[in-house]
Amino acid sequence: MKRYVLITVYFILPLFSFAQSHAAKGIIIGYPKLYFMGAGYELSLKQNFSAQISWLHFGFDQRNTDGPAEHTHVLTPEIRYYLGKDQSFMDKFFVGAFTELSKTEILPSGEQAPDYFLVEGDIKQISPGLLVGRNISFSNRFFIEIFFGGKYRFWSTEKIYFNNKKEEIVVKNGSQPGLRVGVFLGYVF
Repeated sequence: MKRYVLITVYFILPLFSFAQSHAAKGIIIGYPKLYFMGAGYELSLKQNFSAQISWLHFGFDQRNTDGPAEHTHVLTPEIRYYLGKDQSFMDKFFVGAFTELSKTEILPSGEQAPDYFLVEGDIKQISPGLLVGRNISFSNRFFIEIFFGGKYRFWSTEKIYFNNKKEEIVVKNGSQPGLRVGVFLGYVF
C-alpha cells in the first residue's frame, strides 16, 4: 500500500511544478503494532505568510496479545510567518499559530476482570498553540520541515464500562499544557 502511494505522489506532483507557492508534505512510519502517518498542504500567502492544513493518524494495536488499541486522528490548521525577504519557504525559519483538533478511540484488551471491564472510550481534544521551526532544502523541490512548540490541551474523555452486568459511562474533562514536535518531508510545486 505504501509503495502505491509513493509511486502515485512521484508521478502526479511533477504535473504541478509550474509554480512554487504550494507544498505537499507527508510522513509514514510503521513498526510492528505501532504506526504513524500524516499528510499536509501549505499555501504561500502574501508578505511571508502561509496557511497550512495537516492530518495525522497514529496509534497502536496490541489486541491479539491481550493488550489495548488506540487510534488517533489529528487535523491541524495553521498560519505561519516566514522570516526573511524571499517569498519562497525553502531554507527559512518560521513561527506559527495552530489549533489541533484530535479524537482518540480506545479499544480494550482481551484480558479484563469479568465483572468490571472497559467496553470502549473516546478522547476529544482542542489544542491551540505556537511553534517555531525551519525548512531545510536538499534539492530545488524537496525539503525537510522541523518544528517544535507549546500548546494547551482542552480535553474530554468518555469511557464506557460494563460493571456487574450494567453499562456505566464515565465522563471527565480537563486541560493541561503540552508540546508539539514534528518532522515532515515536503515537496514544493
